[in-house]
Amino acid sequence: MNKKDGFPLWRVLFFVGALVIDIVMIFLAIRFFNFQTSDIYGQIAFKHAWPLAIIPCLAISIVGLILNRNFTAIRAFAVQLVLTLLWGLWLAMSQGVMFGGSIDAGILRVFSVASICLIAALVLFQLDIILKNPVRRFFADRQNTQTKASINTASMSLSEKKSLLSAINTSLKNDRID
Repeated sequence: MNKKDGFPLWRVLFFVGALVIDIVMIFLAIRFFNFQTSDIYGQIAFKHAWPLAIIPCLAISIVGLILNRNFTAIRAFAVQLVLTLLWGLWLAMSQGVMFGGSIDAGILRVFSVASICLIAALVLFQLDIILKNPVRRFFADRQNTQTKASINTASMSLSEKKSLLSAINTSLKNDRID
């Protein structure tokens, strides 16, 4: 398979891991939202077991982070790990309110909007990585629509090539961040 046409193995594994994480997150959000309407045994079980659902999500991100050597893969799994941790922290912070006595409509709206925003951010990032960064290119390349000029070194003499090389080296040394 041609490397430019197909997906690398890490991208396929990222897609499968992302799908698992998204399903778990949506399930947890729905269960948190409908916690008050479930029976007492379901409430007790869910109250103590929901953190166990976050562990495989974190494990997928950590294993992907450790096993990959490609910079894009490491960045993808690192951001997914951070967003999954944020999701877990959001659920942990809202657990006391959502599992409490009576919940008014305002609290449900805040929980719903925050949950949808976190899930949407994760899904948008995952789609951007899986589909080879179309969202990032859309926002980053809009201002860079001009074609860059190239230098034709075939018609240059040896002394001109040396002076060009020294100018490039000087520019690179000045641009280097220490």
